[in-house]
Amino acid sequence: MAKIVLIAEELNSVSWAFALSLHEQRQEVLLVSAANPNFSEIPPFPVLTPFRRWRLREATRILPRILAWNPDIWHFLFTSDHFRSRPSHWVMAAVAHAIPHRTLAGSFFSNNQLKTYTDLAFLNLFDLRTFGSRTQLMRVKRRAPFWRPGLNEVLPPLEHQVTTERERLRPELEKLQVNLSPYILVPDPPPAQLNAAVLQKRGLEILLLSDRFVARSPYFYSGPLNNAELEFLLRHSQALLLAECDLSILELRRYHEWAERTETPLLVTPYQNELLPGICWNQKSGWILDQGLASLPALLDSNPRLELAKGFAGLSKHELMDSTLNELLRLYQRAFVARWS
Repeated sequence: MAKIVLIAEELNSVSWAFALSLHEQRQEVLLVSAANPNFSEIPPFPVLTPFRRWRLREATRILPRILAWNPDIWHFLFTSDHFRSRPSHWVMAAVAHAIPHRTLAGSFFSNNQLKTYTDLAFLNLFDLRTFGSRTQLMRVKRRAPFWRPGLNEVLPPLEHQVTTERERLRPELEKLQVNLSPYILVPDPPPAQLNAAVLQKRGLEILLLSDRFVARSPYFYSGPLNNAELEFLLRHSQALLLAECDLSILELRRYHEWAERTETPLLVTPYQNELLPGICWNQKSGWILDQGLASLPALLDSNPRLELAKGFAGLSKHELMDSTLNELLRLYQRAFVARWS
């Protein structure tokens, strides 16, 4: 069990889910964030809220309390577009970096957080750097090729896959689902080899899980989704296509967990099934496309609606032993070994 201090610029759904997920993994968590948080439930772990404007003076006041707690891992979370590293972050990260046998991690979920060379220089303090998407990681690598050694990984925002009464379906999304069906879901960006015409010829549309919208595209776009909306689209889809999508192990885990929860068939490649054993049980929880997307037309010709013979009946809900959090904990350990061994 590790002691992890999470330093988040604000208490929102992402930072709260991150802290709660680590706590449920039996890690000791200390959450440090902005003042005046609004909790929807009583925190099961200590929370410090000293920051109003993330000034240097505020950081120097809270540092002794964090040091007294003696965390093993310092993890900075930047979850909002309008927040970037400030002097207070630099001071806390520099202090953590100087402490022997500690791991310093940073998660960046928006391109706006890494615009300037000062922002990119901030990355060099970290032993583990995670990014919200592979596109963001590659963009940063092109701009900052001479990094201090460390791990770089794609880690989508952690979310609790629990639909609450507060999460409502947008009427326009329900209308889209009715007008679009039948459809398959594809993560954004879609694989270059995906031909929408091949599916449309067989009566299937493609709905991209994407916040953005591209004009004159052969695809439909979901827009930003809450948990209830994502679950709704998955349950009404014919399948979730991951084959030949550029996804990290953590992203594959996340989509597998959602597919398992909603009993949505998966379409994957043999390589993805080797990369993450158990992500798909051929013809039980989806299909492994031996030739990648080139195998899809033949599958659709023989099974136009991608129906599983026995559904998910009898299939264990825990075929995949590790969760995204387990992978994150292993990344912490790898970052520690890489720096201190």
